[in-house]
Amino acid sequence: MLVLHTVYMHMLMVTPSYLNLELGYIAVAMSYVICLMFISGRI
Repeated sequence: MLVLHTVYMHMLMVTPSYLNLELGYIAVAMSYVICLMFISGRI
């Protein structure tokens, strides 16, 4: 989760546009969901 947070903060610095922030948030959310799916699948 720390890695995702770091990537998200990096996106905030690189893309100050509101639209890009929205896309960045969606990308982070999707990555988090995919990680949960992998964890659930392994369990």
